[in-house]
Amino acid sequence: MKDARRMIARVVELHGQRAWLAADDHFTEAIVKGKLKYADKGVSPVAVGDYVEYTMKTEKLAAIESITKRESVISKPIVEKEDHLQIMVSNVDRLVIVTSTREPAFKPGLVDRFLVIAVKQEIKPVVVLNKIDLEDSSSLACYFKVWKSISCDTVFTSALTGEGVDDLAQLMKVGTSVITGHSGVGKSSLLNRISPELGLRTDRISASSGRGVHTTSRVSLFRLFADGWVADTPGLKVFGLAGVDRKSLHVYFPEFADISSGCQFNDCLHVDEPRCAVRKSVESGDGEIAEFRYKSYLRIFNSLRE
Repeated sequence: MKDARRMIARVVELHGQRAWLAADDHFTEAIVKGKLKYADKGVSPVAVGDYVEYTMKTEKLAAIESITKRESVISKPIVEKEDHLQIMVSNVDRLVIVTSTREPAFKPGLVDRFLVIAVKQEIKPVVVLNKIDLEDSSSLACYFKVWKSISCDTVFTSALTGEGVDDLAQLMKVGTSVITGHSGVGKSSLLNRISPELGLRTDRISASSGRGVHTTSRVSLFRLFADGWVADTPGLKVFGLAGVDRKSLHVYFPEFADISSGCQFNDCLHVDEPRCAVRKSVESGDGEIAEFRYKSYLRIFNSLRE
């Protein structure tokens, strides 16, 4: 029996042309109306995290009629279509970036890459150091001090022992969090520790490569708390720096802002220009810009198109 009433739900997963919607305490399979599917060629018609209006076509199948305005999004470029974006998750409040002491090795440059996304989209960043049961974390504290100074929340955790997990859970109780990081750092293990009923699949590190094994193949949104959602994301490679180029990259390193006013050129890119105040600050070791952050900037800069 058809029901023409429009109702509100949230997209929690996509499977090809079908979407799964969460409305109150139940899930509904839905199709995307053609007028939405082809309305905008430049972005995804429907994304995980969208709030949508839907009607019931049959007792078990809904039709998405409209999408509410998206607040903040995390996107990736579509490789085969330049200037087109695939929205990974919409209406995001915080980006939880998980790294580990080892297995896999701690990589601050990857955290910095994710921070560019968070700053660009004005999403609150949280940097998590997991697996503190495997190694003393004190040698890595200097990195987290720097990230904290640029307005990141920081948490040290062990999914194995539970240490720090309550602190992480508290940060995620309200709003929508996207949890990401290198494969194998323990993203799913942390979520399972916070909410065992999720039952997310986890795998160990590959013995041959020392790298994480991908266990999440698509973006899925879960209600972690009454007012808190979390999106578990696929491996690192799906995240591109959509909308970031060499000329704009420095904007997303907030500690550069005040210092760059001392550069000789207003359009200084802080790479090899003469009398660059940013580079001078790093070379002098005055503490205003951490050397590892500047190295991350250069790596990302060199990976971007001119």
